[in-house]
Amino acid sequence: MLQTLKCLGVVENQKKGEYKASLIDIKNEKAVTLILLAIIATNSKAYYEIAELSQVPYMFPFSYSVSHELLYSSDLFVLNNFGGKVVVTGE
Repeated sequence: MLQTLKCLGVVENQKKGEYKASLIDIKNEKAVTLILLAIIATNSKAYYEIAELSQVPYMFPFSYSVSHELLYSSDLFVLNNFGGKVVVTGE
């Protein structure tokens, strides 16, 4: 796995046994939508808070922002109010 991360340019050797991780910044809205759909499809949670979707550990090495506008403008996500917070589910 470490070798794969090195090939992707995500991990660099600093010195023997020490590595530095770099993130891949995703700005394309279609790519972010795909990431969000993958998160929803692969987890057993019934819903996600919007802020929570930007901090899913298994989406490393990708860095992306989830905007309210993206979620509201897409028919792929359902937004609800749960406990006074806006939450997201897949359709």
